[in-house]
Amino acid sequence: MQREKRTRLRWLDAARGLAMLLVMIGHTVPGNETVIGALYTFHLPLFFVISGYASRPVRDGRAFARRHVRSFFRLIVPCVVLQMGLMVYFCLLEGNLSAGRLIGLEKRAILQLFWASAQSVSGRPALGIPWFMFALFWGRMLFDLLRMMLKRHAALACVLVSAAGLAIGTAAYLPQSLDLAMVSVLFLCAGEQLRRMDALSPRARRGVLLAAALVWALGLWQGVRIDMAVHQYGPYGLGIPVSLCASAVVCALMQRLDGCAPLSVPLAFVGRISLTVFLVHHVDDYFMDWWYRESWGLCCVNRIVVVVGIAALVHAAAWGVRRAIGGMRRSRESK
Repeated sequence: MQREKRTRLRWLDAARGLAMLLVMIGHTVPGNETVIGALYTFHLPLFFVISGYASRPVRDGRAFARRHVRSFFRLIVPCVVLQMGLMVYFCLLEGNLSAGRLIGLEKRAILQLFWASAQSVSGRPALGIPWFMFALFWGRMLFDLLRMMLKRHAALACVLVSAAGLAIGTAAYLPQSLDLAMVSVLFLCAGEQLRRMDALSPRARRGVLLAAALVWALGLWQGVRIDMAVHQYGPYGLGIPVSLCASAVVCALMQRLDGCAPLSVPLAFVGRISLTVFLVHHVDDYFMDWWYRESWGLCCVNRIVVVVGIAALVHAAAWGVRRAIGGMRRSRESK
């Protein structure tokens, strides 16, 4: 069986990069209602929609297992390593490297990773930003499973699973952010439908996007928001259709701006390393002195520059390590 072939679309990476920057801005200007009101109509669901757009169905169980083993090492393992490392850092910061203190903090990290929740609930310690990585991992797996098993009826199944996740999330938080993963299946499915929409005639596509823009504008006017991290989907769940429409419009805009290299190339770079940016953003409070300023505009710019810069260095270092390991393997094989 051949490995999955991937062709990267620059506009898709640019849309992912834009979403990543908007996440950081949203975390930097919590008191600015105008900015927050606009961002929280779509910025995090856009990640799931983009992932669904880029995803192709798996043909069989072997391809399914291979894809999600890779996804586990790409999404979950870095979160585990980072969170466990943070506990060691806390011990060093306290000047207390006793076995009891270290074990206590590592137990806390295990609980954080088990629940993978953005906020503390019923005394359970919050994991924070990496909840998204867990929701994306399980959401992708569930989405692929539904497509592989149900094929023609997968879209309907995605709607039902998402509705079930929405209902469960209003009553209880599931471990590993599984209720959010269930909700994300609808966004992943919407991304796949958005890709299929590319086959429509230009006139039909413009009509669909115009309708989506009107729904988004109405949602903005009514102050409808969606914040998946805290299980808020707007009144009667209206944040979900508004965010789907907004994501479709943003994707269309990024496609049109693909030819503007000064804008699309830097955004595409951020998009390609967005998972590393997420993890660096998770710990950027520990070096707040590097980016915090009184002006929220300057604060946003500084935070983005510092976080993306560190993520780029980490990404480059990881690439260098992989190259070195690959070179050593080839050297041994040639002997």
